[in-house]
Amino acid sequence: MTDSLSTVPLDLAWLLDATHDCIYVVDLGADPLASRVVYVNSRVRDLLGYEPERFLEDPAFFGSIIHPDDMAGLMQATGVLLATRQPCTRTF
Repeated sequence: MTDSLSTVPLDLAWLLDATHDCIYVVDLGADPLASRVVYVNSRVRDLLGYEPERFLEDPAFFGSIIHPDDMAGLMQATGVLLATRQPCTRTF
């Protein structure tokens, strides 16, 4: 598993990789506009065709692959995320 959350227990890591969904964690930090992906499970490779490392290494990569038709819904969900700072599900 590739991640920067080295404290993820092995059983949880297996579960995250066994799911059929792409699961990721974003560090919003003090400036949400400078957020970065700190974890993405390996399913991203099967679902989107990109290696997990791409998301970890390039903060702008995630936004660069969003289809224009999905951007409005993603931005709305992101607005809720930023306002509440609570975990959420964004579907796009």
